[in-house]
Amino acid sequence: MSRILEALRRAEQEHGAPAAPPTAEDDLAALPELLRALQPRAAAPDRFAACHYRPSLEHLLATDGHDRTAQAESFRVLRFRLEAWRGREPRKIVLIASSIPKDGKTVVAVNLARTLALTGARVLLIDADLRKGGIHDLLELKPDSGLAEVLQGNERWQGVCREVAPLGFCYLAAGRLPANPAELLRSQRLRQTLQEATTIFDWIVVDSPPLVPFADARYLAALAHGVVLVARDGWTPLPELTKSLQALASYPLVGLVMNDSDEEPSSGYYARYPLMAAVPMEESARA
Repeated sequence: MSRILEALRRAEQEHGAPAAPPTAEDDLAALPELLRALQPRAAAPDRFAACHYRPSLEHLLATDGHDRTAQAESFRVLRFRLEAWRGREPRKIVLIASSIPKDGKTVVAVNLARTLALTGARVLLIDADLRKGGIHDLLELKPDSGLAEVLQGNERWQGVCREVAPLGFCYLAAGRLPANPAELLRSQRLRQTLQEATTIFDWIVVDSPPLVPFADARYLAALAHGVVLVARDGWTPLPELTKSLQALASYPLVGLVMNDSDEEPSSGYYARYPLMAAVPMEESARA
C-alpha cells in the first residue's frame, strides 16, 4: 500500500503540492479512501440530456419551495418523514404504490420528487408503470424511450434519462409499453439499473402500476428500500386498501398517504386527512 501512497504523493507533487514520506499511520488512515476508490462506479455523465418541459401548475402542488398551501405543506411533511425514516441508513429507493387506478399515485410521485429536489438533493423519478406510463401525460412531455427499452437491453438507462431542469429532478420514462411488463420488471437488468442509479442520485422515486390488479408493484417493492401506499378519499374502497396492505406485509412499508381529502381528520383506520397527509404505519396500526 505504501507504493500506492507514494504514487499518489508523486502526483500531488507534480501539481505543486508538498510531498512527505509515507508512514505506517498514513497507510492505515488511507485505507478507507483506497477501498472506496476500488469500488466499481456507474459510468454516467455529470448532466443528463435536457428534457423540454413547459411548467404546468395544474398538477404541481409544490412548485417553488415558497408555497403556503396545505397541499405543498403536506408534501413537506412527507419529505420530513422520509428523511427521518432514512436517517443515516443508505435508503434511497422509494416506491409509490396504490390499490387501484386513479388513486392519485402519479401526482404524489411527481410532487414528492419535486419536493425532495427543492432541498438540493439529486432526485431521479422513474416511471415503472409499464402498463400505462402516466408521468409523461401528467407533465405533458413527449413520449420517449425509457425503462422498457432498458430492460429489453436496447438502451442504457444513462442514455434515456432526462433532466427536467425547471423541476430540479431527472426523469426516466416508461418507454414504449411492452407486451410482458411483469417479466421485464423481474429481470436482473432492473436490479442493476437501480443499483447504478443509487451511486449517482440521493433519492429515487419509483411510480408503479396499481397493486390489486397486477403483480408488478410487488416485484418493485422487493427492490425498494421503502414503500409509500397512496389511497384516495372517497374513491379507494376499504377492501381494496386492505388487500394492498396485506400484499405489502412482507415489504418495508413506510406509510400511507390519504390523497384528495378536504375534511377534518376523524378517528378510525380509514380516516380522512386534510388534502394530502402522510401517515406512518405505526400510527395507522394503532388507529
